[in-house]
Amino acid sequence: MATNYRPLGLQTRKSTEVWDEADEARFDALVEMEALDRISDEEANELVQLSLKRDRLVLRVPLEEVQRETKRTEALLELQRVIEKYAPLFARKS
Repeated sequence: MATNYRPLGLQTRKSTEVWDEADEARFDALVEMEALDRISDEEANELVQLSLKRDRLVLRVPLEEVQRETKRTEALLELQRVIEKYAPLFARKS
């Protein structure tokens, strides 16, 4: 899938918000920390916020798609919590 690449620092028509080199560097660092499972809850939240900002400004993802993905992620996290809660009830006993 091709993306609509926008150079760093380019502003949108609707907002003065920009995606700059500092955002890019922090996003990359947080992604690496998450991949290595070395991310705090605060940093994970920051990564979510930066991801949304990147989607809006760099990838230009439509708002409806961002909202749909957010709902999907929330549903998957809830499903994971339920599975983790009830999975021991169904575990085979040796």
